[in-house]
Amino acid sequence: MVIHLSADHGGVLLKKKIGAYLCSLGVVVKESGSSDALAEDDYPVFAFEVAQAIARGRGQCFGILACRSGTGMAIAAAKVFGVRPVDAWNPTIARLARQKNDANVLVLASDFLTFPQAKKIVDAFLNTTRDSAPRHRRRLGQIRAYEKKHLISSR
Repeated sequence: MVIHLSADHGGVLLKKKIGAYLCSLGVVVKESGSSDALAEDDYPVFAFEVAQAIARGRGQCFGILACRSGTGMAIAAAKVFGVRPVDAWNPTIARLARQKNDANVLVLASDFLTFPQAKKIVDAFLNTTRDSAPRHRRRLGQIRAYEKKHLISSR
């Protein structure tokens, strides 16, 4: 498993802890983004970079992003064709997003999560597989059809 991990200045500390945790599990981590909690960087740049890597990976990798609220990163990542981010605040949301929506990017709100909470969310996200029930496949198909018709592919 390959995880593309990134954060802006607001998520740097959580990114470092999550990266070390994933490496301890033997996960391949491709880290990018800010390394300075005091920087005045722009979260869309980092979100787009990870989202494009996920889109090119075609299901072979996941992304994890961190910023203060999780919202900005999720909004930016969702602009990339084929990327389905979830701003998960608890393990249940992360699990359901993977299971029912085939989410491929997890976004963490660093100002509202402790590392132990974030770790549980990451575990839930990475250890959940997509439910292939017909209703979920149909809904994902509707999303993909809309993307193909209305969005420019980044591939």
